Amino acid sequence: MPTESYDDILVEELQDVEVAAEYLSAAIEGGNVAEFLMALRYVTDAHGGVGILAEITDLNFYHRRPG
Repeated sequence: MPTESYDDILVEELQDVEVAAEYLSAAIEGGNVAEFLMALRYVTDAHGGVGILAEITDLNFYHRRPG
């Protein structure tokens, strides 16, 4: 019987927006930039990846709107 990895379990938990916000808050309070960036990576993965987040937030570095 295969077991889930820590990363898989964490990403599943971080799909909850409130859990993700608390996780990022705790990571940034630690003051370690590398830890915060890792936490941000997990949250991004949990919410579909960078491409999905770029669409949701209307960030598109290839086709920026003028102005």
